Amino acid sequence: MRNGYRVGKRLMECIMSSEIGEDDEVVLRESRRKTRVYLGNSAWIMADNLLANFIAFLVLMAVARYYGADKYGAYAYVFAIAQLFAVIGQMGLDGLLTRDLVSSPNDHPRVLGTAGGLRFAGYLIGAIGCLAYGFLLPEHSVTERWLFFAAFLFIIFTPGQMILDNWFRSRVEARYSSIARMSGAMAGSAMKIGIILVGGSVIAVGFAQAASVALIIAILLPLYLRRGGPALHHWRFDPVKAKEMLSECWLVFAGSALALIYLKIDQVMLRWWEGPEMVGIYSIATRISEVFYFIPAALVTSFFPRLITLRDESQVVFNQRFESMLALLALLAYAIMASVFLLGPTVIMLAFGKAYLAAGPVLMVHVCSMPFIFMRYGFSRWMLIERYNAFSVVSQGLGALANVVLNVILIPRYGMMGAAVATLVSYSAASYFALLLSQRTRPVFWMMTRALLMPWRAVSTIRNLRLGKGI
Repeated sequence: MRNGYRVGKRLMECIMSSEIGEDDEVVLRESRRKTRVYLGNSAWIMADNLLANFIAFLVLMAVARYYGADKYGAYAYVFAIAQLFAVIGQMGLDGLLTRDLVSSPNDHPRVLGTAGGLRFAGYLIGAIGCLAYGFLLPEHSVTERWLFFAAFLFIIFTPGQMILDNWFRSRVEARYSSIARMSGAMAGSAMKIGIILVGGSVIAVGFAQAASVALIIAILLPLYLRRGGPALHHWRFDPVKAKEMLSECWLVFAGSALALIYLKIDQVMLRWWEGPEMVGIYSIATRISEVFYFIPAALVTSFFPRLITLRDESQVVFNQRFESMLALLALLAYAIMASVFLLGPTVIMLAFGKAYLAAGPVLMVHVCSMPFIFMRYGFSRWMLIERYNAFSVVSQGLGALANVVLNVILIPRYGMMGAAVATLVSYSAASYFALLLSQRTRPVFWMMTRALLMPWRAVSTIRNLRLGKGI
């Protein structure tokens, strides 16, 4: 760690003095090599998500047009519920697992076995809860109940994909997990289009969604073993390690659960007050907005191992690099917002038809939350690195409370627009204004404020990335 800091310090001295000797050229080449690795990793994650989102958007167009707002709304509602139940299995382990895999390279069988056991148990509980919710409530239609069974399978398959994906990302080898996800996404999308072409029901589309996850696992596992991952029979569940993980991640889990509430509860509440058709129209707007969330996720995930290293080397350098990343996230959010404002209504009309035109105003409101969401991806990693996960519960709890209360007030009066406004307020409350509540997070609040008010500062960050100087 210290050696890395000295290398970085010497590199900066050389750049400032413009006196780069032979040894310094080696340092510069090494710095550029590492930056290329992180940028290449980000490129693979982005390419994976870009292709997956593009294909998913095309399939979404076909499904929404073919089945109409009512049946598509039932599909969207059921899988929104599935995501709420699936959060039990996530357990807030993503960042923690990546951190432990990076910091304990000789302990992977125990780390993977323990995290895998915890996740499978959590997802199993979530899957059973989702199925029970779908079948026990008498208001659900037969179609919705069959979709809940498909969602049950979708949840059951998820932990295998996530554990293997975390292992690749901890090694900054996202290209392998990207190949698997791209292949699975294309196969799953082909199944859905085939179902539409033969006149199949929306229920079959739900089962195709679950099958695509199983395909991803089938592709990921051989790649994982080929890249030297410990064989599955070597994975070892350690109760002591499990207790350690749970003691640290339960706060992240609580925060994730609360976050998912204000991410998806709007669709659930719309279903009960307005019906499946309104959910179908509303979900088109949110899906267009959410399709861009892979960008901050890819950047932050790729640079997370580097941020861990920087934090151990120098708090000052870590703060500088973290603020640079926030500025870059804000700039990207503003650029996407501008594009959506210009093209959003046209895209909805051309892609989904007149039946979904009411999604346009909802999209305009929903997309305004993008800067807060983008920077939240970075802040979530900051909390993990600084071991301040308790604040995740506070901030996400504030967002969930604001979302539920505002939905109760606004949906009966304003329908979909009320839900969109509630979402915008809750996102900004949880990801930005809540940071004023704690003395430890106020410096990050001011970093975010500078990023929001001066997004052009990220231009220097982009220039540094191009020159191989890192974030």
